[in-house]
Amino acid sequence: MAKTFGKLVVQMVALLLVTQIQAQELRTDSMDVHVDELPEYVIIISEMANIMGGILLTIQYKGSDYETGLSKLERMFVDKDKLRLRNQMDILNNMSKLGFEFVNAYTSAEIDFNRTSMVFRKKSKFRRE
Repeated sequence: MAKTFGKLVVQMVALLLVTQIQAQELRTDSMDVHVDELPEYVIIISEMANIMGGILLTIQYKGSDYETGLSKLERMFVDKDKLRLRNQMDILNNMSKLGFEFVNAYTSAEIDFNRTSMVFRKKSKFRRE
């Protein structure tokens, strides 16, 4: 009887935890940037904000021919009403949904090991070749 009750409690706790976890989705109503507004390569700089989670993002776009699209992309990632990015995996998944593939990542040892630059390239079907 005690084992059955213990299993039931574990199952109920697991069910509560699963229902509290919300999947990170890229909803169409929050997507206000399109792959054709962006350059072939995009570099996203991410920095871990604190130990409780959270991430700071920067996309350098000033003076770029794609300034409008890149600034929209940065706003979409930073605005908590649109997407809630908590880690670099969220960046990878959302860039893939947008039409980009991951190329490489690097850190700059002179600055900070918590800062990572991630390089993305448009998937071949979206490139102008």
